[in-house]
Amino acid sequence: MKELKNSGWVEKTYPIAEAAILLYILECTLGSSGRWLSVGPFSIRMILFALCFVASLPAVFVQLKQLVRNAQVWVTVAFGVWLVICFALGLRNGNNTGFAVADLTSFMALALLPGFLAVIRTHRAVERCMKTVFCGSLILSIITVGIH
Repeated sequence: MKELKNSGWVEKTYPIAEAAILLYILECTLGSSGRWLSVGPFSIRMILFALCFVASLPAVFVQLKQLVRNAQVWVTVAFGVWLVICFALGLRNGNNTGFAVADLTSFMALALLPGFLAVIRTHRAVERCMKTVFCGSLILSIITVGIH
């Protein structure tokens, strides 16, 4: 782990991971269900999710000790465990598998929390996230007003 921390290539992945996270945030703000653009069975949101997850992995590995001590990560992990338990109980009780999977996958964005915390680590990065949400909402409101 020490070699990873001392190498300069990890720092170079931060702008890529931040750009991926900002694109994901913008798509979540604008894209409604995320199915406006699909490549086969994969929606644009799924593709951006995978990109964010992979791009933030180096930052997560470098900051693993800090992330393990973060209460938000532990609460998210506990919630994830609870979701899996409820999913299993639902399937055992005969709930529709398609609905159960859809319910479970709707929380997949929570898997990005460690990467988000590792990459979005400065005040300026947080501001960029907030501006992305604002701009996405503004664009969506303009589109909505234009349609109506």
